[in-house]
Amino acid sequence: KKMAENLQTEKLAIKPLKVDYCGSCSLPFEYCCFGTPERKIQCEKYLENYSDANPESDIAISQLSLTESKKHSSADQNSIPPEEPSAQSKKKANKKKSSNEPMVKIGRVSRNRRKYITIVGGLSSFPDIKMKDAAKVMGKQFACGCSVSKTASGAEEITIQGDVLYDLPGFLQSSFKIPPDRIVLVGE
Repeated sequence: KKMAENLQTEKLAIKPLKVDYCGSCSLPFEYCCFGTPERKIQCEKYLENYSDANPESDIAISQLSLTESKKHSSADQNSIPPEEPSAQSKKKANKKKSSNEPMVKIGRVSRNRRKYITIVGGLSSFPDIKMKDAAKVMGKQFACGCSVSKTASGAEEITIQGDVLYDLPGFLQSSFKIPPDRIVLVGE
């Protein structure tokens, strides 16, 4: 009778799965595609090195579709930065930006431990955009409180209750037709 019980328990025994984890984001490889665009690039580089070092692993880049999600996210949000330009082109770009071109600066400030406020500055330098109307549209889009406030220097900025730092650039591009090179994320 004991032998019959042992056979049944052997049949029902579930063997644990071996889960491989990404060294970049410390999540299983299947979840790497849900991170930020910058994190996806880091995970993809780690995965290439990992698959070269561990050929017995059944993880493949095409299986995880990191490259496909990168293409979709760049087409949707244009938030993935292009490859790093050379030092000379950076200097030229900085000179171009410093000339009277309006720039939108987006920053995130911690309010309490887990609460954030997103601040949008420089939007008033675009002549077609009215600050109060923009704040109202953003409040409706992100379903949160949104207001226009003045800084110490006298400039106007929009304060959004909540962490919408990564959603805001795509929204500004689609709603207000602000070019992506004029949007700067500050204090990521």
